[in-house]
Amino acid sequence: MEISPTTRHEGHGKLILDIDDEGIVKKAYFINTTPVRGFETMIKERPIEFAPIAVMRICGICQTTHGIASCEAIENALDVEVPDDGLLLRELVGLGNRMHSHPLHHILTFDDFVKSTEEKI
Repeated sequence: MEISPTTRHEGHGKLILDIDDEGIVKKAYFINTTPVRGFETMIKERPIEFAPIAVMRICGICQTTHGIASCEAIENALDVEVPDDGLLLRELVGLGNRMHSHPLHHILTFDDFVKSTEEKI
């Protein structure tokens, strides 16, 4: 059995189930790919400080991780050494983002697991 596309998650996914004659799943494969978003193309030939601002607006759920990644790319390109307090603050912001993003992803799939007690008309 193949379920494609799967929904309510990021990227494009497909679920492939190997089911025997008795209806028991013997093997399951979940293939998930995230399409190329082209961040690099969008910020090409722009001022360096534009990168974090632009990439944080591409995804409404994971804007913080995109911003952190772009700042790290700038730091690596310019060979910048970030102070320990800055690294700690970055880690705290990242943890706060996970506390927001992970429950949000689960809320997006909530309807798949909980049935309403109300009759739909």
